Amino acid sequence: MNDLPLHIDKVTTGDLTNPAKAIFSVHGKSCELEWTHWQDEVIYHITERKFCYYIRLRHQSVKVVVAETPDGHKYIKGEHDGVMPDSLLALA
Repeated sequence: MNDLPLHIDKVTTGDLTNPAKAIFSVHGKSCELEWTHWQDEVIYHITERKFCYYIRLRHQSVKVVVAETPDGHKYIKGEHDGVMPDSLLALA
């Protein structure tokens, strides 16, 4: 597999004060198959180029990327988000 696109349409949130823990899991549907991926799985799939994830925001596709906190914790966010994954949190 090489960067198969997966559309995220819902998220489950965690600790909203910490960007690395704000997203617990993401959910979507591909070819009538519903799926859930934990944040660690999403990070793995993106870095290993297994899947690329995106969301729809104001009628545009926004790529989900891996970011890192100053203390080295990886997390996911929309490519145009600041520190917090606000575009993903909007899907909660």
